[in-house]
Amino acid sequence: MNLEKYQQYSRIARGLEKADLVLKDARIVNVFTEEIIRGDIAIQDGIIAGIGSFHGKEERDLAGRYVCPGFMTAIFIWNLHWLH
Repeated sequence: MNLEKYQQYSRIARGLEKADLVLKDARIVNVFTEEIIRGDIAIQDGIIAGIGSFHGKEERDLAGRYVCPGFMTAIFIWNLHWLH
């Protein structure tokens, strides 16, 4: 990641700049701390820039649905493995 992108993600994480996409009102499963956190997920360039309270250029209301980003990545990679 170059310095400009890192600075952009930092501004988004601090709420100084809008992310491309914000998933609003999610229940975020943290597999490391075994917690479920309620909040928004700010996504920029396909990367999670922050979890908390955010505004985005595009916003989608998840209405309390569960999200487990790391788990979804693992499932996606596993499915790609079986395609070959």
